[in-house]
Amino acid sequence: AALLGDGEPGRVAEALDWLARKRGGDVALQETFGHWFETYVGQLTGVTSRTRDDYRSLHRRYLTHLDDLPLSLVTRAHVADLVNGLERRGLSPKTIKNVMHMLSSCLALAVDEGHLTRNPTKRVRLPKQRHDGDESDLFLTYEEFGHLHGAINTHYQPLVAFLVGTGLRWSEATALQNRHVNLAAGTVVVRQAWKKI
Repeated sequence: AALLGDGEPGRVAEALDWLARKRGGDVALQETFGHWFETYVGQLTGVTSRTRDDYRSLHRRYLTHLDDLPLSLVTRAHVADLVNGLERRGLSPKTIKNVMHMLSSCLALAVDEGHLTRNPTKRVRLPKQRHDGDESDLFLTYEEFGHLHGAINTHYQPLVAFLVGTGLRWSEATALQNRHVNLAAGTVVVRQAWKKI
């Protein structure tokens, strides 16, 4: 019952009935969430082994409480409880979004394969990024940048100025090639970024 979330007594009764019938041999073994998750990760295409490892890590940290639940009994209440629980634990909105994106993709494949009639993650609102105080506090002032720039070895000062001036990530800036930079036009075209493998 703890797996089914609060406020769903009908679903609790359904799950208990299913377990009783399963123990009595009246129902065939159904796909559990935990088993389905591994199936989902195994069927991912166009991703690196690092991405698979990252997904398994997110699963271990945040989703194992669903593993023994029959996949067909995963409900919107579970998803809402998950989001609210992660927020109560103080996880950042970005981390919650990452977990939910993965869960949504996993359950969307379950819908495609006929294990679910609908994806319970649909229309579940996620927490928004919170900023304390004025958002301008998120950026360096000219004076702060001057202090930073002056503290950097002169060899690296142009690179630091470039990073601050363009807002490029390190993985994007270090993947640039000569053909991506047009000094005459004063433009930089970002076509790729390094990825962890």
